[in-house]
Amino acid sequence: MAAPDEALLSRRSWSSDLPVELLFGIFQKLTDCNDISQCAAVCLSWRSVIRNFYRQLKSLQSPFLLLESSSASYLVRSRCSCTLFNPQTHERHEIFLPQLKESTSTWSSYDGWLLVLPFSMLKNLCLLNPFTRDRIKLPPHLIEFDSDEGPDMIRVLASTSPLDPECVFFLFENGNLFICRPGDKSWTKVVINNTSHKHYRRCGDTICFKGEFYAEYECRIYHIKLNGSGVAEAIKLPVPYIAYGSASDNYLVELNGELLLVQTLTGHRILENCSSASASDVHVFRLDWHRKLWIEVKNIGPAAILLRNHGSTTLDVTNFGGYFKPNCIYYVDGYKQEVVVYNLETNHSETLHQFSSYWGNTLPDWLRVESAKM
Repeated sequence: MAAPDEALLSRRSWSSDLPVELLFGIFQKLTDCNDISQCAAVCLSWRSVIRNFYRQLKSLQSPFLLLESSSASYLVRSRCSCTLFNPQTHERHEIFLPQLKESTSTWSSYDGWLLVLPFSMLKNLCLLNPFTRDRIKLPPHLIEFDSDEGPDMIRVLASTSPLDPECVFFLFENGNLFICRPGDKSWTKVVINNTSHKHYRRCGDTICFKGEFYAEYECRIYHIKLNGSGVAEAIKLPVPYIAYGSASDNYLVELNGELLLVQTLTGHRILENCSSASASDVHVFRLDWHRKLWIEVKNIGPAAILLRNHGSTTLDVTNFGGYFKPNCIYYVDGYKQEVVVYNLETNHSETLHQFSSYWGNTLPDWLRVESAKM
């Protein structure tokens, strides 16, 4: 049965006969993200064109920062929209999305999709593409949030496009790991083997690497597998520990077919100890699968790394007009409320943007349409 919005779209046929080439040319000239999203709501044919070509639209090439929309707002529109910040232009784009009306918060997910959290824990999670307005229902989340942590401990990864019937979804929620496939009514909890800790809330990061899910826990890497009986297991890889400080944060990211581990000093220590980063603040390691060793990397070439929990990404800086620099790492400092770039060659950091207004309980989240994977 068609969703209510698709049933409405199917009755709008006045624009369905326009050539695809003409529509793409029109969409390519749009400069506001909200205009693209609104075009996807005109009719099914327009939505189909945007679905097939949105990764090629010039206005969506830049990585964005997804800013929090407060569920405490009394304005209906603010409850039904998400805000994207373009760090290159310092422009904010508000995208009106009625699908967010019953949500409490949204998070960046795979390939520009949003993870939408409902007010009720009994309702389904949802992945929503803000540009095409496609929606994918996921099973409900069933873990209560701790009062001091809130909803910032939940993320969903996808092995491929969420519209692919073969897609596998990976959920990180309050330190617990789950997995599901399209059509599943519930999440399957991942059993973590080879760990002496019964409670793994400090699971550092997760990634979908070459179609497989991996999780970092205390600088150990676990491969998430579904066995023949349908049990999801996290199997520890035979890779030694990396010595790191207790205040470091760890991120997994793929670059040129290699699995990297990025360690950063937390914003709290940077704020207390120094005004600018030093050589010990950020380290990048590459996993040598054959030797089973982490090898430190000093140069990542013409690439930049955008750090975020459970979804760090890389980009080729030659396509971004000089704003994003090569051999640099970009992240959000939650304590100083600023976007920071760290240069691996000079071992120093620089503030790119200071958010003047308080951004709520959660940090801005990188949101990127993966138009060209490196």
